[in-house]
Amino acid sequence: MESLQIHALIMVKRIRQQSPVAVPEKERETAVRQREYHCSEWFCRRLANDLRLAFPEEEKIYFTWLLVGSRKKWDEGTRDKFRWDEETAGILRRLIEKMNRLTFLPFADDEALCHGLAVHMHAVRFRMKYGLPITNPLLENIKKMYPYMFSMVILAMEGIDEIANMPEDEAGYIVLHFQASAERLENKREKVKACIVCHMGIGMSRLLETKITRQFPDIEILGCLGKAELPDFLKNHAIDLILSIVPVEKTEIPCIVISPLFETRDGEKLKRLLAGWDKGKFFVAGKPVLANFIREDTVFFGWQKEHRYEVVEMLCMELYRKGYVEKGFIASAMQRERKSATAIGGGLAIPHGDPSMVLRSAVALAVLREPMEWGNEKVSLVFLLAIGSREKDEARGVMKEIALISETPDAVKSFMEARNYQDLLRVLKDLGKEKAFASPLGTVPQ
Repeated sequence: MESLQIHALIMVKRIRQQSPVAVPEKERETAVRQREYHCSEWFCRRLANDLRLAFPEEEKIYFTWLLVGSRKKWDEGTRDKFRWDEETAGILRRLIEKMNRLTFLPFADDEALCHGLAVHMHAVRFRMKYGLPITNPLLENIKKMYPYMFSMVILAMEGIDEIANMPEDEAGYIVLHFQASAERLENKREKVKACIVCHMGIGMSRLLETKITRQFPDIEILGCLGKAELPDFLKNHAIDLILSIVPVEKTEIPCIVISPLFETRDGEKLKRLLAGWDKGKFFVAGKPVLANFIREDTVFFGWQKEHRYEVVEMLCMELYRKGYVEKGFIASAMQRERKSATAIGGGLAIPHGDPSMVLRSAVALAVLREPMEWGNEKVSLVFLLAIGSREKDEARGVMKEIALISETPDAVKSFMEARNYQDLLRVLKDLGKEKAFASPLGTVPQ
């Protein structure tokens, strides 16, 4: 309400100075179809009577979009109207296509995302066009909770002129749209195709199948067979997972050993495995994925620079000299950092560049001698992310681990006390004992 009052005063000032806003005819036609237009007309008429001013049609349109932009809920009718806004639709198509390429997630298939973004983006562009800033009280939490999605959205918008300079407060809301879509898409994933290896007869096999499918509806059992039958079965069926009551050797397919009665501990083991299931990869506790990307030649101790730009540039140069990234990666990382500081709280920053310019994925780490200013925060650990586009699953795992470190002061302290690469690996290993980290693995420890 306070924001609307301020903009109403701005309208009055413009009219008195005889400098009304310019509204394209197309926007005028769209605005008069909104129910907010009638509210705007009524409001302007009351102001005109009280202040003895004549409100031009352009100002009524302007205030209509203010009301639209502040609307909290959107009905289906509004969504349908916004489908006719071809300019916004074109921006959304490019944004969603870029997000598809960057994350390998089929965002274009999510109708709820397309609808929600269409309505939201129209209001965003209006606010950007007329310099109507908003404050996003969730921004810092969004950057900290969803650093991967935030980074991808910022990167995707950079190549789209109309929204390349979108303020971070606005971008944070766009991130929430894509994050919600990603979670919806994850819930639609295909079932895990499995087979049961059991030599104790058809009755026991069927009992196992019933117990497993009742507890885990995401698993589809394609067959129950003996160990000797397994090689031929695998030749004729696309299996993601083998559930066996005996160890199975010489197979590249992940196998988990369970008891014939499928006891509670078996269910817990399978639950942990399925919690990280993603396109045939397993994610298990105790083996942090971050350690796979931080290499001995990408870790630097005791750095101290005047400005955060120096740290980012030097880390990028190290990766470029060692063949991890193309030269253009340096400029893309610097451009991203100049747009907004990449601190995520807890004394950590995660600068990053264009994933398409990564030759060999790596994470460079600078352990600073003293905390330094990084935007509005103090930072001691700088993780430069150079993870290729096709390793999106690993990238998300890395982001989760870094977010965990930022929430664990003892871990940050241990990183700061590390004096060499082996010290860092021990810190990561100790942290991995406390939390479940995402790490691709071909087989699951029993």
